[in-house]
Amino acid sequence: MSEFNAATFEATIASLTSGLGTVSAKCGEAQIAANAALANPLVVGWLADAIVWAFDKLIEGARWLIDRIGELLQNAIAPVQMALKAFSWIDDVQKPMNTLSDSIQPRNLANDDQWSGVAAKAYRRGVEPQDDAARAIAGVGATMAVQLGVCAAAGLGFYIALGVIVVKFIAAMATAIAAFGTAVFSWAGLLLVVEEAAITPAMIIAAVSGLATVLGVSSNAMIQTRTSMANFPGANWPVGTN
Repeated sequence: MSEFNAATFEATIASLTSGLGTVSAKCGEAQIAANAALANPLVVGWLADAIVWAFDKLIEGARWLIDRIGELLQNAIAPVQMALKAFSWIDDVQKPMNTLSDSIQPRNLANDDQWSGVAAKAYRRGVEPQDDAARAIAGVGATMAVQLGVCAAAGLGFYIALGVIVVKFIAAMATAIAAFGTAVFSWAGLLLVVEEAAITPAMIIAAVSGLATVLGVSSNAMIQTRTSMANFPGANWPVGTN
């Protein structure tokens, strides 16, 4: 995911929320299918135990999925906020500082024919560090905008990944429900159904780890912008006159 797109993000969150509703509904369908299978007079002994075990594992996985992704959705506003802050660093910091830097360039100042003497020399000496400071702040704005944009895009990618996981789990539940309805079971078949559902926690952990890595790198880059303060003696804007 190279950039944040608000429309894509909104659609992703809506789809993810809807998907969790589908998972919940599938739990009810699985209950009905499992009960119907257990009511079959041919299903006795170890086979009944296997169906109950598979059903319990499936519902356990579904509840875990709903709880975990529900928790992760609580912070779904974060990528949007990061994207808005990225634009803010451009509009409120980078652009004004670039404008200031441009306005005090030598080509925009009065030349020696127009203004000379002690005052003119003092003014030009005072302007030079102002330009350095303005460009430094503009650089901070650019870095913050880029890194916040990276974080926002990573957040979008993260929720898209969660959506893929939910779709995969819904497919696993559909397979289980179909299996319960066939009255043809085997330990191998039931284990396969449970295995498909059991992959979900590992996939979510991998998605969270990937997001944390990106956020960590971007956070470090933002922290490093403090080196730009070297152009601000005493952490103050350079004095314009001397």
